[in-house]
Amino acid sequence: MQPELIIKPEFNPFVIKPTAQLALILVLGAIAATEALSLSELPLPMLPAILAILVFAIIGFNFLTLFVRFNKTTYSFYPDRIMMRTGGLFSEQTVDLQLKNITHVSTTIPFLEHQIFKTGNVYIQAAGAAGTEISMVSIASPMSFYKEVAARMQKNGFSLSRKREIQRERPGLFGTVIQMGEGFATGIIFAGYLAFTALGQLMSDDQSLEASTGLFSSAFSSPLLFLSTAIFFIGGSVYAALHAIDLSRRDYVLYDDVIDYSDGFLTQRHKFIPLENLADVTLTQSLLRRVFNYSDLVVSCQGANTNIAFKVMPRADQFKANLERLIREHKSNQPIHIDLPSVDASARDGQVNDWQASESTSRVAAPQRLRATNRPELELRLSLKRAIGGTALAYGALTIGVLLTALFALTILNIIVPTSDDFFSRLPVGELSFGFLILMVVVTGRDVINHAIAYHATHYRVDDHKIGLHHTMFNKKHTEFTLDKVTAVTLRHGILDRLFGTATLQFHSIGTSEIIAFKHIDDGREIAQDILERLGLQQAQPNRVIVPTFNASNALRAHLDIGAIIVAWAIVSLGVALFYPVFLLQLILVFGLLLVQYSFSEVFYKRARLEIFDSHLRLRQGIFTISSHYAAFHDIKHIHSTQYLNSQTGSLHWTIAGGATRELAFLENVSTRHEQLDNLLYTHPIKAVRQSEQFTATTLTTTKPALANGLTKLLLTSVIVFPLLALLPFTLTVLIIRIRNTQYTAESSRIVRSWGRMYRHRQTILYNRIDHLTTSRGLLNNLFKNGNIGIATVGSTDTDLTLTDFQNHQEFYDTIKQNLPAER
Repeated sequence: MQPELIIKPEFNPFVIKPTAQLALILVLGAIAATEALSLSELPLPMLPAILAILVFAIIGFNFLTLFVRFNKTTYSFYPDRIMMRTGGLFSEQTVDLQLKNITHVSTTIPFLEHQIFKTGNVYIQAAGAAGTEISMVSIASPMSFYKEVAARMQKNGFSLSRKREIQRERPGLFGTVIQMGEGFATGIIFAGYLAFTALGQLMSDDQSLEASTGLFSSAFSSPLLFLSTAIFFIGGSVYAALHAIDLSRRDYVLYDDVIDYSDGFLTQRHKFIPLENLADVTLTQSLLRRVFNYSDLVVSCQGANTNIAFKVMPRADQFKANLERLIREHKSNQPIHIDLPSVDASARDGQVNDWQASESTSRVAAPQRLRATNRPELELRLSLKRAIGGTALAYGALTIGVLLTALFALTILNIIVPTSDDFFSRLPVGELSFGFLILMVVVTGRDVINHAIAYHATHYRVDDHKIGLHHTMFNKKHTEFTLDKVTAVTLRHGILDRLFGTATLQFHSIGTSEIIAFKHIDDGREIAQDILERLGLQQAQPNRVIVPTFNASNALRAHLDIGAIIVAWAIVSLGVALFYPVFLLQLILVFGLLLVQYSFSEVFYKRARLEIFDSHLRLRQGIFTISSHYAAFHDIKHIHSTQYLNSQTGSLHWTIAGGATRELAFLENVSTRHEQLDNLLYTHPIKAVRQSEQFTATTLTTTKPALANGLTKLLLTSVIVFPLLALLPFTLTVLIIRIRNTQYTAESSRIVRSWGRMYRHRQTILYNRIDHLTTSRGLLNNLFKNGNIGIATVGSTDTDLTLTDFQNHQEFYDTIKQNLPAER
């Protein structure tokens, strides 16, 4: 399909402007270096010529790089997506971003550039990465294309009409004074500390004072250094003034379907965020801002760690309340299309077909969890009895354990090494024990005070729409996640929690890497069940329970490398022990620890289990602290399994939107488990999409990485780090085995990457999880005519899967695009 619109950056601001800026900086730097070195009176007659050649070489290389990048850079607009093509001297890159996956758009109009060239920049952020996915740099009429992106997003389902303005706020002059004053005060304190330290050193040594005064005089006797200092102070003052004006002109506007943000006095910045993409809200206030009712409001979009800060906002509480109300109204107006698979609750473990979706006439699948609603708001606090009593018990047990261990160790050493009796008798055991006891009392007291402050200052709130952590002491911070953006929940019960009837809950969100933790809440099990029901993550009985199989054989297969090292060490230690019997002690100690570790693992995995429900799963693990990890199927992004050596047993690893990862090891038939879980995830896409009813694994195309790329990199690395040449026979063998056992496969429902020989790994990403694709070619790719593909899913901080150095990468890329499901 031909693009409807193709944009290129303008040559002068894209190439000439940065080259001129670099040239100015390098020339001034070379002059300053020459002037400074001339004061040292060293004989450097060739220095100006060397610096001039170096400066011209850097400027020329930079110009060539920018010129090539300019020729390769285009931004193509299609009805449903935007494609950016760019590259460097020896590389090419393509980003293919669907309009429906855009989270927010911003534009920057630099003052001088716009005045001279009439150009600016537009930045487009997606849900599948933490950075900017498409940067339209130095384009003509930037505001026109900023509005063009918004218009195309609206045609692709976003509501960006701006029919009704709800609230408009500006920091104003007073808010600007507060923010600048806080930064200025910090700078003054730091500068004063440095000046006081330097003055103290000078006053302590008359010779240092005289030398420093001479250096100061000689430095400012140089016109260039004096001029540079003056420019620095004047430039800093001008920048601070312009920054203050920029802050005062910030404008935050909340409409019924979008947030608009703009600021700038000379350089102008604009940004809009559709309400449907908002995930979390955090409100923070310093003590000074609380006095004058100014706050910082940080909102997160769908995409891990994509935070947008609204600084020094007046009436931020009202803005936040209006924002939450609009989000609730928007979600209540969205149509719900459900096509969930039926699962046989009587299914038995080990049958592949038990998890397959039932046939349906509808081709629209949508994520849906049955949440408990219309319940009263919960307001929770840290359990003071658990916090203080648990701290006292924990430190008391630690103190007793340390003292008993020390006494036992001294007794054993007296028996084994009797010649040291005099030394041990002279140890001040009583004084050391009393000192340690006092230390534990102080540490316990400190923690008790911290817990008391946390009890009075921190509140946890839950209602039908959001969960929140509200901390108010001198500073104020409120962090809230909307329930439908919570992707993973962890419930923890430690020994002390079971004693005091408490529990800890941790919540992950798709919009931020920050975690909300409800620590040690009273009536932990009952409250946790209530919150899980509000999230739709609680069900009476699982449809299936999977338990790991841990034994000595599987443990050895899973840790063959460590086992080989231990065996080799044991053989050497036995040989040494024939001459020095004391080495038997370390053998006994190490094998005792290994036996304890094995016993612990046996109990740990015997108690672990993976429970499968209709719309989510729960991983239960732990011995002393029991942890239950919950995740909805539609929030799981991709699966990774590992098979142990010569076995069908292995580990299953799943990654959840927002950054959480979970793993269960020692599963029998792990490859089958992988297939079954992909089957389930297929019927629970992140968004409502049109796709086939049945999950299929039909191979469409398959490929392998090229050996030439890896071989060239290895040889170059070995030559540069020349000691590696001695290891070349080994590293070359490992490289060949690794590449020959790596394979990329595009199937009818997913992408598969498999690798490894002794331990066979497989990673899969379903098409209905993909947010956007990128392709790239570096120097070696161009040389050997191959390329790379990057695959990103919603809620990622980076590319989830990169397929590297393979020949038919364009064909593979086209196959993926053709199989991406359309939204309903």
